[in-house]
Amino acid sequence: MEYEHSFEQVQYLIDNGQNEEAENMLMTLQTHPDQAKWNYMMAVVSMNKGWLEYAAQYAEKAHELEPDNSMYSSYIETIRKQRSEANKNNNIKSAAGCCIDCADCCECLSSFS
Repeated sequence: MEYEHSFEQVQYLIDNGQNEEAENMLMTLQTHPDQAKWNYMMAVVSMNKGWLEYAAQYAEKAHELEPDNSMYSSYIETIRKQRSEANKNNNIKSAAGCCIDCADCCECLSSFS
């Protein structure tokens, strides 16, 4: 099937850290965004780019479409852990008096090293 071949190419790009290229290829397949595999791969790309909210949405859609696929439910848990860790780190920075979205955060955080 043509889409399976494309998904294999996307997986190759993801495995080689080429997330922009993988995302672009997935977008050309967007005629099938209701496929669980498409949503899962968009979740992986989003996660790799640090877009945790998008990753969660795509992973949940994949799981909704194929609820028996343990890989999809496992990935949702992975994203939840990453989001929890990111929230914990942001809370530490805030408590330390560092702004979270400013250009000076590197300088601020280096004072805690």
